[in-house]
Amino acid sequence: MVIGILVDDAIDEVENIVRHLRMGKAPIQAAKEAADEIGLAVIATTLSLVAVFLPTAFMRDIAGRFFKQFDWTAVLAVLTSLVV
Repeated sequence: MVIGILVDDAIDEVENIVRHLRMGKAPIQAAKEAADEIGLAVIATTLSLVAVFLPTAFMRDIAGRFFKQFDWTAVLAVLTSLVV
């Protein structure tokens, strides 16, 4: 699931950059403008996923102990993806 989210974010970013390149913009300018356009959406998606997975990492019941590693992995992977 996390890999799918990471790949989806990357595809969205690359498609937007390619759209700007086809408009005739320089590569650096295209990358900056594309990132500015979808940056807020990517941040919102990332924070909503963190808001879902992080609380379950702190659950103390049997389900919480079972999913603890998955939750932390998902949170760290999505936050790392946002930084990249």
